[in-house]
Amino acid sequence: MEGVRDAAPVLRSTMDLAADRTAEVLAVDAGFTAEGLLLREDLGGRAELARQLRPAPARQAGLPLPEKTGRAVLTTRLKAVGGDHGEPLAPRLTVVVEDRFGTRHLVHAGELPADGRARDIEVPLATGEPGANSRDAAAPYTVAELRLQVEQPFERGQRHELTVERIRAVPAGEDGAGAPVPLPDGFAWEGLRDTGEEPLEGGPPQLTPLEPATTARTPLRVTYRTGVAPATEDSLYRFEPGASPGLGITVAVKRPGPPKLTAVATPRFLASSGAKTGSVVDVPVGAETLSAEITGTVEAVPTTGGRAPGDSAEDGGALLLDLAAVNAALHEIGATAPVPGEWWLRTAPGDAARTAAALAARPDTDPEQITDRQAISERLRDDPLGAGPQAALLAVAVVAAALAAVGFAVSAAGSLRERGAELSVLRALGAPRRQLARLIAVEQAVLIGIALLVGPLLGALLARAVVPLVVLTGEAARPLPDVLVELPAGQVAALLAGVVAVPLLIVAALALRRGDPTVTLRHEGGR
Repeated sequence: MEGVRDAAPVLRSTMDLAADRTAEVLAVDAGFTAEGLLLREDLGGRAELARQLRPAPARQAGLPLPEKTGRAVLTTRLKAVGGDHGEPLAPRLTVVVEDRFGTRHLVHAGELPADGRARDIEVPLATGEPGANSRDAAAPYTVAELRLQVEQPFERGQRHELTVERIRAVPAGEDGAGAPVPLPDGFAWEGLRDTGEEPLEGGPPQLTPLEPATTARTPLRVTYRTGVAPATEDSLYRFEPGASPGLGITVAVKRPGPPKLTAVATPRFLASSGAKTGSVVDVPVGAETLSAEITGTVEAVPTTGGRAPGDSAEDGGALLLDLAAVNAALHEIGATAPVPGEWWLRTAPGDAARTAAALAARPDTDPEQITDRQAISERLRDDPLGAGPQAALLAVAVVAAALAAVGFAVSAAGSLRERGAELSVLRALGAPRRQLARLIAVEQAVLIGIALLVGPLLGALLARAVVPLVVLTGEAARPLPDVLVELPAGQVAALLAGVVAVPLLIVAALALRRGDPTVTLRHEGGR
């Protein structure tokens, strides 16, 4: 989509802790965290946060496809070998591709008859969809698995040979034959034969390893036996035709060992769970539980935490993980990774509102599911409950500065009036007017300097103590994260300069004015 610089899926879940507290668990791409996570600098460094989430460089598992691939084409051949087997079977083929976040996508290619004919199986990717942007946030993809679902024959089993003769990548928006995809060094497959049955005692499914082969000219060749449909003692066949669980053949690219699963926690999570940096915690993800080591802390995680009065007692903090590492850990144990329920988008400056409007206009998108951070900021800024106290604080600051300036001016004028006789004597004795002006300026500068040192310090302390108490959300709750009080150096310096300028100008005008010292001395002596 135009205006979107980067995007990342987010997997969100919850985690029950002690004292009826609930923590939020977020799995997001560590690379997106380093560049696109909206995290204030005082809450933590994004680069350090990404390093803690992904200590080692990520490695994609599978046969890598070029980044701008619109569709992959697999030239496959399935044939029955080893004699006459009658009418050929037609297993259903599924190609599993994996994106850079570790999320798997199943592409159902339909039936693949075991008649020995070569067929081109097309695997469309997101970049190849009509109207899709040529830059796919989930690219590059890899071919991770091939799955065959075979309906077993009832009388005589067959022996099949599956061959993938070529794998080609067609760039997005093109209709050509595509370029061959080279096999990386050390590329290999592993396979399993699954009958789909459980033993009578309720044990795990019966799995038989296969021995797929790879050569420089043939990416994959594997053979398997279909077997026959299971039978029982009471009847010839346990299942009616078409009702058999079937035989599952899975050929997957050998994966490297999954990376160590690490997590970053908020102080609230550490206090609620009793954990600390270096602890290993059990994290529920979908239907599984994974172990993650806490490698760092962050003050707050965007989009997490209680936002209404009374939520703080049940808030157990947040735990942040790398989505690719979570998916790799789930794939390693043979579990199905949950589908991410949301996407975070990073837009170009000034394009957030336009992007949100374009998403809301899509027929497949519910506008209520779109959260625009810029719109939320504007709504909070315009909310009377929060804007009123902030405007009052600004008015108090301006009035205080004006009163300070007037007070300095009155004090300086009174001081000069009281010392009028003394200054007149000095002028009568021949003291230069400019020297007297400098003397008066130094005396007043000492007083003003002390005030400028003490006043801003007390003002800063007062602002940091009061502002967080008066800034509230529309639900009369404290915002999350807590308010960050910043005193812009430039604006503070301009305000102080305005406060100082008034008394200095008045002092300079009174000190440099031309007066007759004789008149002043006569007036003072007459009193």
